[in-house]
Amino acid sequence: MGKMERLLSTAALATGMIVASAVDSAAQKRVVMETDADEVVTLWDNTTAKHSNYETNDEVFDGKRVKNTSSADLYIFKAPEDKATGYGIVLVPGGSYRNVSFSTAYAEWLRDNGVTAAILKYRLPNYGHKEASYEDAAGAVKYLRENADRLNVDVRKIGISGSSAGGHLAAWVSATAKGIERPDFAVLIYGAMVRSVFWAGSDATRRLVGNDIDDMKVKAMDVTGMVDENTPPTLLLLSDDDQTVYPQSSTMYYQALKKHGVEAAMHIYPSGGHGWSGRKSWEYVDEWHQDLLDWLEFLESDRSNPKAPAGKRELVCRADENIRVWDNSSAPHSNEETEKEYIDEKNVYRNTSETTFHVYKADPAIATGQAVVVIPGGGYRGVYVEFEGYATAEYLKSIGVTAVVVKYRLPNYGHKEVPLEDIQAALRYIRKNAKRLGVDPKQVGVCGGSAGGHLAAYASTFTPDAEKPAFSILFYPVITGETWESHQDSFAQLLGKGRSVAEQQYYSLQNRVTPTTPPALILLSDDDAEVPTLSSILYYNALKHYGIPAAMHIYPNEGHGWAAKPWCTCWEKAKPIIKDWLEIQRKNHQ
Repeated sequence: MGKMERLLSTAALATGMIVASAVDSAAQKRVVMETDADEVVTLWDNTTAKHSNYETNDEVFDGKRVKNTSSADLYIFKAPEDKATGYGIVLVPGGSYRNVSFSTAYAEWLRDNGVTAAILKYRLPNYGHKEASYEDAAGAVKYLRENADRLNVDVRKIGISGSSAGGHLAAWVSATAKGIERPDFAVLIYGAMVRSVFWAGSDATRRLVGNDIDDMKVKAMDVTGMVDENTPPTLLLLSDDDQTVYPQSSTMYYQALKKHGVEAAMHIYPSGGHGWSGRKSWEYVDEWHQDLLDWLEFLESDRSNPKAPAGKRELVCRADENIRVWDNSSAPHSNEETEKEYIDEKNVYRNTSETTFHVYKADPAIATGQAVVVIPGGGYRGVYVEFEGYATAEYLKSIGVTAVVVKYRLPNYGHKEVPLEDIQAALRYIRKNAKRLGVDPKQVGVCGGSAGGHLAAYASTFTPDAEKPAFSILFYPVITGETWESHQDSFAQLLGKGRSVAEQQYYSLQNRVTPTTPPALILLSDDDAEVPTLSSILYYNALKHYGIPAAMHIYPNEGHGWAAKPWCTCWEKAKPIIKDWLEIQRKNHQ
């Protein structure tokens, strides 16, 4: 018998004892993994549970996964009393409902950070006995709640976390369990949540619903249809390049949460594929750990948006060059603005009729060769050049990226070609002056927030292929004109008050994505009350339809416009993400 495998009796497990060679004659042989767990507890087996999975084979552990499971066992990693945060989380491993993948890395990290973690070895559905799996996961939540004091857990801070098929099971319990079995929050890691993941003929489907598959059975296990207003707050974590469970599984679940007003956050990392939650060496291990800790902190917050610091907000332009490009009389098109251009009390340009480039040239000693056209937002009614422009440019310059902030001409109720014309001119300017600016002309991207995000995506989709930006960075972007997911005022400014439904759909940029649309990094907040978050989901899903690389981070709070509020924590969190994204784009174009 190997070091990692021991046979246990029901009685021994129930006491939490690890016994080296015990067999219950009335049941199949069962295994326990040798771990650093503080306790091992059996909830029940097929003879004592309400539901059975009718497994007749002995359990087997091959060093990575358990097969033929016939009991529900909890491996409890108890947070030390002096470090305990009060949080307790049931961990539901994946394994395509064929086995239970077993790794302790996630649980050990949680314990080290003051969170009691309980890894659930659950009974597999065994071709249709899904009720047994559900009973185990819901029962594990109940066990933590009933033993909260002993386990250094607050009964109001008990969550469930599942990965892959375990994500499906965790979401199922999260959305439908009642009373003390319903978790207070969920963390779903590359979860197989939606109907498109389970299809007739797949082994995972047959194991979950049985060999006698029909569409109704599959539809019934799509957890997006189980979500309601009582579903607890949910964090979604996954990778853009997951080829086992496609990212749309999580984005569709996020859409379901938003439909019912459930608080959520989502982080889609650029790479990592599938199965990274147990990898200590993964490139983004520190990031996903911090994102989870931030989520737990958010759950205890008062949900209020940060307030501006005392004193006047003011940031002067420190550009290396300020270039007057053209005005309505010299540009190819006019926005027909008749009012005088001015800067209001919030340092926002109004009635713009002249285009200006503010060039922030990267120091040659640190220059990466990249450049970004920075497009401030303002609902197409103004241009917030201060923080969404100058501050963003200064950060980019500090990491070796040349930035050009564009004070662009506004569309003025229907002159949609005008702002795009200005951004395309900025792209051409950088490429024409690439040598002088120390820029690779193939590494010129766009960055924009809010309506500026729409304009950045507009340039990414409407510009001829040969002139398109190499990448885009979109802050809480306006994307769609669909009335239920749009910022209608932006579209009124862009297309005019008399715009048709067909015109609005045409300039809904998720409909304009093609295989040549550049990669995108999308950054936003779940509680954005101005631009619905689902607008960004539509764009991300469109990129995935064509296999275009992307990453997306949806923070739980801080609302709209935080790139224009440098005191917001989201802006500070975004900086290393932007730097990493730019490094990825640079490597991909070498």
